[in-house]
Amino acid sequence: MAEYTGVHGIVEIDGVAIAVGEFSVKFPRGVAAFARSGKYSDLKLPGKIDCTGSLKRMMIDGDLMQKVLNTATAGSTAELHAGISPPGAATNTITDMTSEDALSSLIKVTALTAPITATGKIVLHGTDVNDDEQNETITITTLDIDGTITGTKVFKTLEFVTASDYVQVGGLLKVGSITGAAQVTTLGEAEYFTLKGKCSSGNSYIEVNLTDCWFTEGGLGFTDADSIIEETLPFVVKDLDTGTSIKWLTG
Repeated sequence: MAEYTGVHGIVEIDGVAIAVGEFSVKFPRGVAAFARSGKYSDLKLPGKIDCTGSLKRMMIDGDLMQKVLNTATAGSTAELHAGISPPGAATNTITDMTSEDALSSLIKVTALTAPITATGKIVLHGTDVNDDEQNETITITTLDIDGTITGTKVFKTLEFVTASDYVQVGGLLKVGSITGAAQVTTLGEAEYFTLKGKCSSGNSYIEVNLTDCWFTEGGLGFTDADSIIEETLPFVVKDLDTGTSIKWLTG
């Protein structure tokens, strides 16, 4: 016989383990009651089964909150310009991009073949995911060869950049987009996912598998510096008759 504590538990969404997560699930059953004459009580028969639960974890990104709103658009890697010449101190240059499609991503600049030896800036000119004009200024610090600096705004297109002041003798500065810039810009149907909670100790385990789950609520709350920001997301299962399995083994 195995006894379990929280240390034996693991939670997965679509096969990926959730770090620093708590998971709870319940299967409440309704009561079909019928009043009877000559009796002090109703006749009660087992009714419908539901599945309710919640997932709580330390807030580390927006992936789970995103599932409440719509499917996220994820950034992608693309090369926008293979090499911009450094303008030099007290000088400005304007360079059109070879490819303007930034794939709704963050923009990264990379020092090629030579280090950057003096600070400056690059101003990105393009559009956001709503096709509105957008600019972002990236401060160029001293960088080693292959050193990178990444912006903080998501660009759908990047049309040209204005560079000023930085010095890079014999080198170029590459401009490209990166993966990892996920976002939700329009509301839509909640995203479905598969959820697995498992407790295991030695050869013994209890495992709950739920398919086509969706979160009914999500959000973000800020507290003080002594509190870790967490998110609590209640969920339901689309079709409990086909989307639930419970396995266990006592080793």
